[in-house]
Amino acid sequence: MALSTTFLYRERWRMWVALAVAAVLIATIGLTVHHLIKREVRRLVGNSLDTMVDTHANGMALWTSSHRELAGTIVERSVIREYARAALLGDADAQSWLSESLMSVIEPQGFASFFLLDGSGAIKQASVGPASGHMPATLRPFLDDSIHAPTITPPMMMPHHAADEALAPHIAVCAALRDPDSPPYGFLVLLIHPQDDFADFLAAGQFGKSGETYAVDSEGWMIAPSRFMQQLKSMGLLKETAEDSILRMVVRDPGRDLRGAPLTEATGGHLPLTRSVGAVTQKQPGMDLEPYRDYRGVPVVGAWRWLDDMGIGIIVEIDADEAYAPLTTLRMVFGVLVALLAIATVVGTVIWRRNNLLGRRANDAEARLRQVGQYQLEKKIGEGGMGAVYLGQHSMLRRRTAIKMIAGRASDEDLKLFEREVQLCCQLTHPNTIAVYDYGRAADGTFYYAMEFLEGADLDTVIERTGPIPPGRVIHVLTQACWSLAEAHRANLIHRDIKPANIFLSERGGVYDFVKVLDFGLAKSTDARSPQLSAADVISGTPPYMCPEIIQQSSDVDGRSDLYSLAIVGIYLLTGKVPFDGSNVMDVLMAHVQREPPSLEELAGRPVPPDLEGVLMTCLAKDPADRPRNADALRRALENCADAGTWTSDMAATWWAEEWKHETGDSGARVTSGGRTMMLDSKRFLD
Repeated sequence: MALSTTFLYRERWRMWVALAVAAVLIATIGLTVHHLIKREVRRLVGNSLDTMVDTHANGMALWTSSHRELAGTIVERSVIREYARAALLGDADAQSWLSESLMSVIEPQGFASFFLLDGSGAIKQASVGPASGHMPATLRPFLDDSIHAPTITPPMMMPHHAADEALAPHIAVCAALRDPDSPPYGFLVLLIHPQDDFADFLAAGQFGKSGETYAVDSEGWMIAPSRFMQQLKSMGLLKETAEDSILRMVVRDPGRDLRGAPLTEATGGHLPLTRSVGAVTQKQPGMDLEPYRDYRGVPVVGAWRWLDDMGIGIIVEIDADEAYAPLTTLRMVFGVLVALLAIATVVGTVIWRRNNLLGRRANDAEARLRQVGQYQLEKKIGEGGMGAVYLGQHSMLRRRTAIKMIAGRASDEDLKLFEREVQLCCQLTHPNTIAVYDYGRAADGTFYYAMEFLEGADLDTVIERTGPIPPGRVIHVLTQACWSLAEAHRANLIHRDIKPANIFLSERGGVYDFVKVLDFGLAKSTDARSPQLSAADVISGTPPYMCPEIIQQSSDVDGRSDLYSLAIVGIYLLTGKVPFDGSNVMDVLMAHVQREPPSLEELAGRPVPPDLEGVLMTCLAKDPADRPRNADALRRALENCADAGTWTSDMAATWWAEEWKHETGDSGARVTSGGRTMMLDSKRFLD
């Protein structure tokens, strides 16, 4: 009996020691994991804030530059200067002409009105209302600086009409009127409502349920609409009658969370600026991932930049609770586990371990169904000749990724082609070439590779939905494709399947119409030491875009074959048609070899710039020796065309926001890969 009692005592003691050791280990591991996850979450939050504020700073710089350039272009026109001089002297006809002409130019660009001032700043003409009085004194420094170059102000209180006594927030673009080598005789002031595209630009940066992007001036006045208008009114920061927050409040730290009780007027004016506004008004860029109070008194984290060119600060903030929500969940889970461990018994521990094992197996089984390597699959977003493409994200980086997986019925030859496409793409680093991040095999042996996820549309889809595009935009697209092909050709790689479906228009960092060349799956190395995978009796490519030497299976094929295909892409973009067509594939192939292409005016049914047509037709020479010697030469020829540079970034952004959305009803987000590739052998066609 004594031996039995001693045995039970020892077993119980060992059990509790084991539980104590387990508790210490779990606490140590939990704290370590918590620290690592906290550091990773902070890093991801910081990267997101930094990217967001940089994107808005760069976008605002482009927005500012475009408006200043427009004002400079207007005052550089001699006819404008002549009529403006007469208008300043009181000539009614000149004033009428000037008002009608200027408004027809500036209204489509988002300007609300204009003022014509003499050298002293007195108003001599206004687009609306009688001309009298002076502009606010705060505008004077910008008028003085505009003598050297057009200036743009932050939102400030100014009259909308010349006779208005009440002031309202406006952004002013100032340009001096002067003859060459002469002092200015007046100023042109163009007004923009900040509630319009300026506010929309900032509102596009609001992320999550509480994220906000806003702007302040050098004194801390908010110069952008707040997304928390109703809260600000209930907190006493804005009057109930206020329509927006622009120049209605200084962004101060209330010292406490105002969601519980509103701020009183007795203390509101003596409060310090918030952490972010205090730094940005001192022109100190920065970021704070430790929670600080915003103007509502809510703990937030944020990043900020000062924009000297416009005299404003850009601030991106998000509630700390939302930013660090994963950490709160982690702490709760950790607390529950510790509590369960404290009250656990031996039987409970066994049951918990058994249930935990079963649960882990179920989770692992579910994860294996949705995970390929380090990537979590979300949904299928495309399908091509060699396999399907899925939208996914890296398990740790959370980066959106397009994951291409080969079809299960693929042969060994298909697998070799698929792996070779990855290896070829990995050698190419130009921004206009699709980027490959990773490749490997899934648990079931399926070959995959991960590449950058693109939002936008390929050229085939663009032309099908919106029709031909202007010459300037065609040149803009083709020159970017030339950059990509030039790098590939220098690496002894020929694409061999250049077509509209393999040239993708995307948005990168706020830049629209950014070209990505896709699908190097049919690429061929011109290096004699490189193994070739295509069979000798197989012609690879897409018939409407194939060059004669590939059709004739010439041994002398180089990068100029891609230039032939790219020129047909250019013709398709200009006219909506390809130069060689037929009732079947063989007719199309023979047309490439035997027929001369029709004129672009005949294809388009309208005149086409002759210099651009000449460049494209040179690329369609039957003999490769008569084409441009390489992609760089073609790019330079395109850049020398009269329409080069006429398609601007603002025009591209407007097209995607208005024309494309009107035609598609959405952003038109698509993925890389896809399209149809045809292969011709001696007996059959394979689609």
